[in-house]
Amino acid sequence: MKEILKKNWTYILYDDNGKLLLSVVCGSFGLFDRNIYLNQDEVTSYNDKKKPI
Repeated sequence: MKEILKKNWTYILYDDNGKLLLSVVCGSFGLFDRNIYLNQDEVTSYNDKKKPI
């Protein structure tokens, strides 16, 4: 997995063999990560704007 975009304590966007994986930090007292693969519309939006989703 290659890290594409990162904002500390907020999210990391990875390239996972051609699929984009968004890892988001959740919680306040206990922190955990929520990992979500972007769908085709979200990938297209990201590629068009090159901005955080």
